[in-house]
Formats: sequence, C-alpha cells, structure tokens
Amino acid sequence: MGFKDKKFVKPSKASANEPSCHLYLGGLGTQMKTPREPLLELLRQFGELQCEDSDDDGIFMPEDRRFCFASFANVESACKAFDFFTNETSFPTINATKVDVKYAQRADDEPKRSPEPECTSLSEHVAVPGLAVINDFIAIEEEEALLQDLAHQSSLLWKESLSRRVQHYGFPFNYRTLMVDYAKPTPPIPASCATFTDRIAEAYQSSIAEGSLPVDSPPFQPLNQLTINEYWPGQGIASHVDTESCFGPVFFILNLQSDIVMTLTKSDPSGAPHDEETSTEEMGASAAPSSSGRVRKYLLLPARSLLVISGEARYLWAHGISPRKFDKVNGVLLPRQRRVSFTFRHVVPPGPIPTARLTSGDIETEHVVKVYDAIAVHWHHTRGKRKVHWQRVKDFLESLPSGCLVGDVGSGDGKYFGLRPDLVTIGCDRSIQLLQVSKEISHETFVCDAVALPFRSNTFDAVLCIAVLHHIATVDRRCALIRELLRIARDGADVFIQAWALEQDAKSKHVFNSQDTMVPWKLNKRFAVPPSAATSNGDAAGAAVAALGADASSTVPPTASTAGASTTPATGTTASQKKDEKESGDDVIVYERYCHVYKEGELEDLVNQVAGCIIVDSGWDHGNWFVQLRKVSDTRLDEHETGPTAKLPFRPLHKL
Repeated sequence: MGFKDKKFVKPSKASANEPSCHLYLGGLGTQMKTPREPLLELLRQFGELQCEDSDDDGIFMPEDRRFCFASFANVESACKAFDFFTNETSFPTINATKVDVKYAQRADDEPKRSPEPECTSLSEHVAVPGLAVINDFIAIEEEEALLQDLAHQSSLLWKESLSRRVQHYGFPFNYRTLMVDYAKPTPPIPASCATFTDRIAEAYQSSIAEGSLPVDSPPFQPLNQLTINEYWPGQGIASHVDTESCFGPVFFILNLQSDIVMTLTKSDPSGAPHDEETSTEEMGASAAPSSSGRVRKYLLLPARSLLVISGEARYLWAHGISPRKFDKVNGVLLPRQRRVSFTFRHVVPPGPIPTARLTSGDIETEHVVKVYDAIAVHWHHTRGKRKVHWQRVKDFLESLPSGCLVGDVGSGDGKYFGLRPDLVTIGCDRSIQLLQVSKEISHETFVCDAVALPFRSNTFDAVLCIAVLHHIATVDRRCALIRELLRIARDGADVFIQAWALEQDAKSKHVFNSQDTMVPWKLNKRFAVPPSAATSNGDAAGAAVAALGADASSTVPPTASTAGASTTPATGTTASQKKDEKESGDDVIVYERYCHVYKEGELEDLVNQVAGCIIVDSGWDHGNWFVQLRKVSDTRLDEHETGPTAKLPFRPLHKL
C-alpha cells in the first residue's frame, strides 16, 4: 500500500473532488516536520475531528512522507476545511506555503482493485520526445564489477531516511528542500563510475546522429553528480520531475541487475505533473490522451540499459516506479528482483531570484522596520547600552586577526561596534532610527536592505549578520540575503549568521507556538519617538526627549497584527509578556515584531541552497541557531551556465 499501517489511500483522479469526511493534505507530514498541535488547532476550527480511540486525534501522518490525512466527524466540516486549504496560499502556523488538498477514502472503503499491473503493450504507440533507451550499454562483467564495488563500500554512505536506500556523490540532494545542497561536502563520483561518463557522452551524441533523439537536443554537459538508488521488490519512487533550477537539461539512468517498468506521465495543460496513485482502470485508459490532457507511457528498462531523459521528456513528463513486486511486459507477468540505478546529472549553479520576489512585503515594513524605528531609543536603553554580547558572536569576533575589515549587516544600535577596537567595522541596517542611536565617530553606518547591499564584491575580511534573518519574511529573501553576505566577503573569508531558535531552554522567557510569530515589544511612552520629530531633528534621542509629555499613543501608532489566519503569524507566548499583561497599559504602547524562528537543521538547509561556501561550524547558542560559513571557489561549477530563474528552495511536491 505504500506505507506501513496504512489507514487511508491517496485519492484517485475520480475521487479527489468527491466530498467525504477524510482529507488528503499534500505538503504536510512527518518529512516536512509539520507541527502536530498547531495543525490540530487549525483543523478544529472547521469542526470536530473523528477519533477512533483515546490514542487517535483525527490526524494520520505516515512515517517519512510529505503528506498526511485528517478525518472529520461529518462531511460538512471536511468541506469547510477543503475550501480553506483550496483558497488560501500561506499557512504560517503550520510552516506551509501551499497545501495540496483532496478528498480521500479509508483503505477499507476503497473499491478493490485488480492486483495485476499495467502492461507495457498498452502504451507501445505513445512517443516521448527526448527519451531514448540504449540497450546493453554495459556488459555483464562491467555490471558485476560495479555492483561488487558498491557492496564493498562503507554502509555509512547509504542514506536510509527514505523507503529505499540512496547514495549521493558530487553533490548531495536534500529531500526536505528538494534542492541540491551546494554547501555540504560530498565524496566525488567514484572512479569506477566516472569511467563511464565519456561513454555516456558518446552514446548521447550517437543517439542524436541516429535520430533517436531530436537534432536540437541540448549539448552534452559534464556529469558532476551521481545518485545511486537501491530498490527491492515492492519498492518504488513517486512520479516526479527532477528539479530544473539545480539540474541540467539532460540526465542519464543506468539500470542494473533487474528489468523494470517505468511509468512516464505527461503533465496536464497547466504544466504540473501529478504525483498521485491512480486506479488501474484510469491508468489503462490513459495510454491515450485523457480529457485532462494526461498521457502515460509504460516503458521497459532492461538490465544494463541506459535511459536518456532530455528535452520534452525532461521537463514535461514525470517519471516514477510503481511500488509493486511484479511487472507486466507484453502480457507476461515478470517478478521483480533487486535493482540498482545510477543516475548521472549535471548540477548547475542556482539561477537569479526574480527581482519581484525580493521586494520587502508589508509584514516586514510594518512589523519590522517601522517597529524598530519607533522603539529604537528604548531598545538601545535596554539592550545596546548594556553591551550584552552573544558568546558565539563574541568568540567569532575575537578570533579575527587585527586590522580586519568587518561588515556588520543589520548592525542595529551598534552593540558589537568597539568590541574589538583594532577591527574596522562598517555597519548597515534598514532602521534609520537604530543607526541614529548607534552613531560613533569611528564607525561608518548607512541604511540599506540586506538583500541588495551596495558594497563592492569581495570586500570584507569577515561578515556578521546577527538577529536579522529571523526578521526576513520569505524564503526567497532569506536566500538572497545569504548570497549577498557571501558576495561582499572576500575569498576565504568567514560569514557568521545567527537567528532566533524555535527551541528555547528552560531559562528562556520565550515559548514559541509557531515558527512565524509576532513577538510583542512593550514600549514605555517616555521613549516614544514621533516620526516627524525624528526626521526633522535627525537625532532619535533628541526626538525622544521632545516626545516626553506628549500623547505618544497619537504620535506613534502601534503596528497591529494583520488580520487573517493565513497571513498573520501567531503570537509567541513569553514569561515577560504574561507579567506585562498584569500591568496597566496606560504607560506602554505594544508593538508586534514579526519573527520567523528557526527549527533545528533549518538554517543549515537554507545555507546549503547557496553555492560558493562551506559550513565550518554550526550550533545552538542560548536560544539561537548559528552557522559560520567560509566563502570558497567551487571548482565543481566552474564555467557552467547557471540554472533557470531560481525557485528556491522549497519546491512543489511533484518536483524531486
């Protein structure tokens, strides 16, 4: 059935829109680290969940999957939830940007299917441009030698987080982000495999010359990444399109040890391949174009054959292996054996992020920039003047040689200025009021957006970015910020990034209920800064003095949370907040600061999407996650074209 202890079945095309009590929620699940309690809280807004016993809460999350199921007590509640997930585009309380929702059935309610698989003869007439199978690409002796080398390798090289075992060489692939991890060190392609790359290039050119592939096929590019998959009978891989923003236009699959039938599915007119199981009847009928435009091809890959996927087959057809123990070839049932596949790809540097997706949204403008402009004097009074430094940041700065030029991106009120008088530091921030209170003769500061720094490339000996990344509201802007930090650093320089952690220790005053959250700041009115006074005086401290005795609530409007469950982050609960709730609100103005707090491993995953660096250190420091990067020249990507416009880094489910 595809996963252990299965209670539900993935919806078929016929049942996906038929209302039932059960919902399939694609994009949420254990592999996506979806928080269970916030999801329960969200679902209960639409009605009572169906629980079979005391251990059942109405949600079923299969292990290591990117989907889950929810059961409601009645169809009406399920329909309300279905409409919600269909119409909304962001779900910050459950750490999701898109949910693929369908009606589902319980396994025991599903109509019984014929266990017999689809036959290759059903789709013999279906042509897939850009696809070629080269039989007997290697000899039996070469196959045995490859498998022997594989057997002698360390078991530590196998990754077993999926339903099958996987190895990566050259570049690792991250199944959480569905992107290449550029910054993670990985063994090179083994010599025993690398010897085949020249032969693959020759076979590709011959296929074009012989007409098996179109004459306008893309040119062959060096193969710098290898993924090895091991499949046992009953195992498979979901239908997918290899991520186009990090993999080149052609890739090659060497099939070893066992014949296999691969299913290729033409995308619907929207261009998005479907990653779902379908009924036997539907699959049989879809060998010809269906009403939705989908077509299927059942392709036999003999052992020792090489499959070439390029052009239309690369971008418009999804490919996958159904998880079963038999295949049907020309009417004959054939039992599967252990199968090993070697997929050779060309990894490209990530392409540019569209400018339109780098614009600061309302949530950053209203709940970050304007808030810090308003609370700058109070912030400096409670934070900067005390010069409280994070230990790992202090250690990083103290490790730098004397005379280093340091870029402090997001320098705020300048609390790290002067910690090392023998360093030359230039700071920048989006809040002009924070920079006003940080003014010191020996330090240059200016206003800018961290995703578009006005520094020359390769300028700084070290770069700091402390408590900035958790105020950036979109993944695209977070990736752009990291790219900018590396761009302005010289080759070999280190970049230190620190951001707030979801995981807090017992001493912390903060308990976050969601990764995207609003953190209140209680501003004493005597520190309130009227925007007009701050602008005219050019001095935030002077503006605060001018504001004393004024009606601060009228001169500095508090930024309230934006309404709407889909766009408004949840408010984090803090011990100090509970204390403040008991105090009179007459002397304070409450500002809501937007924060995205990072869960364990998320910061590393984000950094790994950026080429040209390695992670030299990472960890947790008193409620914060940190990473220390080193800018390096990645020779694996030299003279390679960049990928298409980046879609970083969390791809739709059908992208793999």
